[in-house]
Amino acid sequence: MIIPKCSYNPIIKQEDDKQLTCEFNVPKEASQNCKIDSKGDTVYVNYECEKSEKKENKSYQSKIKQSFSYSTGKQIKNFTHKFENDKLILEVFFDK
Repeated sequence: MIIPKCSYNPIIKQEDDKQLTCEFNVPKEASQNCKIDSKGDTVYVNYECEKSEKKENKSYQSKIKQSFSYSTGKQIKNFTHKFENDKLILEVFFDK
């Protein structure tokens, strides 16, 4: 799988030598089928979701499949993540 450079710019909430907390805007439906992994200094995010929308008398459904990565510049020890509405919040912990 080829993962492009981060097309999403994270919102950095907190960063120091030990930890990074950042947010990415993603569809809220992404929380149901999302895989997050890390290797070296990079976090990889893959998600797939379906969105349904009704306009007037027509119904629309779209399938979204997205992959992106984010390099922290520091060796990653571990990470946690959570979803809040349309935001993916990552807490990344670095090796000392």
